[in-house]
Amino acid sequence: EAWIKAYQLLATVLIDREKALYQHSREEQGGWTGPRAFRVKDKIKESELVTSFIFEPVDGQPIRQYQPGQYIAVRVKPENAEHIEIRQYSLSDKYHPDHYRISVKRESSPIKGMVSNHLHDAVEVGDTVELMPPAGAFFLTQPSRPVMLISGGVGLTPMMSMLETLVSDEAYQQDIFFLHTCKNAQQHSFKQRLTALKQTHTNLHDFYWYSEETNASEDIHTGLMDINLLRDKVDFNNVEVYLCGPLEFMRFVRLQLHVNGVPSERIHFETFGPHDDII
Repeated sequence: EAWIKAYQLLATVLIDREKALYQHSREEQGGWTGPRAFRVKDKIKESELVTSFIFEPVDGQPIRQYQPGQYIAVRVKPENAEHIEIRQYSLSDKYHPDHYRISVKRESSPIKGMVSNHLHDAVEVGDTVELMPPAGAFFLTQPSRPVMLISGGVGLTPMMSMLETLVSDEAYQQDIFFLHTCKNAQQHSFKQRLTALKQTHTNLHDFYWYSEETNASEDIHTGLMDINLLRDKVDFNNVEVYLCGPLEFMRFVRLQLHVNGVPSERIHFETFGPHDDII
């Protein structure tokens, strides 16, 4: 009986909190609740596996602002799916008042990748999908010190939102360290965009690792990400870190950050999938 009462009390707290979040979303400028129709304005191939989708609201009304690092939920009905499917994808650009952008990795598994393959293969410019309002507890706070954005694989997507936001903020003049790892050059998303940003923003420093290539170059390292290579470039005692990627990758990187003196409270992270600690 006590467990039943405790469960009902906790359920009530969570249900009331969810209602408050929905209410807050609806009341914000451009906000809404439930699914809302968006049209695919553009579809851009970013790499071998990742494609970006730009969505504009069908009703032409304003859309809700979001924090860089947050996500939106996409609601679609793939042809072979028994039910409507909902998936969450990080927003991959700074906020624009007339559209959202997500960048989706095509998953190889037909079950795990049901929605990603549907988006890649069946959703084209002019088609309509339904989106839920932006949400998420992982986002860039107002930084007062240098920022390090670290990603593995498709964990790059929220980092692009953070990076685009930082470089467009004229008041932010601190160093930005952008670290990314993927399998090879063919899977390196947004490489051209990052190269262009580096040419126009002298405070942007980028470092890349390819795990399946053996030919190193001036800006490409091979093998696993090695934070120690940045010891003469980064003051680890004065840096804010944002980390996203596979769980084991984040554990590996976080250990390196700790060894170099970055405290846990300045390491912010997000996992794609069931949430877990990276200690």
